[in-house]
Amino acid sequence: MPKSKEVLSSTSGSDSDSEVDTKGKVLIDIREYWMDQEGEMKPGRKGISLNPEQWNQLKEQISEIDDAVRRT
Repeated sequence: MPKSKEVLSSTSGSDSDSEVDTKGKVLIDIREYWMDQEGEMKPGRKGISLNPEQWNQLKEQISEIDDAVRRT
């Protein structure tokens, strides 16, 4: 099984952002995490992985997304 490097930065109590480097490909992993009985954070099933191009496209559209959320 290939090794992967994961760097976590918490955005809130239950969600984390990760930068995952797998097989030389960098992915931004936005995923819901949960805590196991030993108190260790584990990645959940809900999430998305974006390549750098997709990540940049998302960042460029944040203002439009914020506006749409405010209108709802």
